[in-house]
Amino acid sequence: MVKVKLRGILADVTGVNEVELEVNDLQELLCRLEKSLPNAWKILINSRPRPYVSIVINGSAINNMESIQSSGIKLHKGDVVEFIPIVGGG
Repeated sequence: MVKVKLRGILADVTGVNEVELEVNDLQELLCRLEKSLPNAWKILINSRPRPYVSIVINGSAINNMESIQSSGIKLHKGDVVEFIPIVGGG
């Protein structure tokens, strides 16, 4: 199982802090979340994170969204995927 954590406002809008899913890669995880999370459209659109959402896998940020679509990012039992809102200000 892969542990998914929603941080900050993302947990607030979905009502979910953490969930565990049996998935093989990040694209599959995004598709499953989009179908199952309440208000998922506030985080994901067309199985891709919105611009204000950062994905972190086991402590490493995913910056290249093209790699998710093309080659896929494999996930393994025990992996932790976090969805973190990008905060800006000035």
